[in-house]
Amino acid sequence: MNSKIDLVTQSVTSATTIDIDGKGKNMALKEAGTGAGSQKIDMEKWTARIEQSVSMTVSAGPMPTMALKSEVRMIVDASKKLVVVWEEVSNATSGKVMKHNCSAMTIAQMPAPAKLTMLWNTLKPMVQKFAKCGGNDGTYDTWNVDFEHKSGTPWPMNIPGLPENIDLSLNLEVQMDKDYLLHSETTKASFQTDDIKGSGPISATEKSTTSVSGASNAGPTDADLDYSTWGTCTAINPPAEQALQFLSDLQGLKKDGKSSMQNLLILTLQASLASPSTEVVV
Repeated sequence: MNSKIDLVTQSVTSATTIDIDGKGKNMALKEAGTGAGSQKIDMEKWTARIEQSVSMTVSAGPMPTMALKSEVRMIVDASKKLVVVWEEVSNATSGKVMKHNCSAMTIAQMPAPAKLTMLWNTLKPMVQKFAKCGGNDGTYDTWNVDFEHKSGTPWPMNIPGLPENIDLSLNLEVQMDKDYLLHSETTKASFQTDDIKGSGPISATEKSTTSVSGASNAGPTDADLDYSTWGTCTAINPPAEQALQFLSDLQGLKKDGKSSMQNLLILTLQASLASPSTEVVV
């Protein structure tokens, strides 16, 4: 049994079930569905290839129930200072595409992979502080993460772009093998905020269960980092402030095709842009 949690180079294929109950603009929100995808990360080269496809049934108050399909692809290649994101949302019934975008962002301020590894090693104690050992079943270690953030209070890391006006409660149970390869993940995330991009107050709780198959200690290959078949991807060379917001939008819930592994990866990239001496409260 390992004494502390860690995130290491690995490739996994995952399947997820998702349920969401919420309220916004005086109407009840209900979403349920499934997701499937793959995640490949290299914590030395700081490369990643993540693909997720999520199918959700969405009910909002008196409006007709809608079936939505969200697809997300992401590549990170720190040696090229590159983050590429392809995303598409469509009506699963009619096939009509409601949103489509592909952006290839070059971040001039992104550090070299070796410096990102040094930064991750300074952030890791914060992650380990919240991840408590839940025992070992003979094959897998269980890690329990309980985290709360209250609106108006500082986050554990001083990173611009993290939302301030939000109450967040996160309960996460992760199972890993002795080599820190992911086996399963159960998440309950609840949030409440007075305003999200002008949409008014909203609250929601997402519950999800993810199972993993085919885990290996290999990261993405050169072919995995090739996005030439993704169609037209708009090249972006933003200043640091806009890059931080772009990265912030890549974090989120399972229903949006995000994952804990992706959230940690992106959070480290955000920290690398915030300042040379990002403060971590541990």
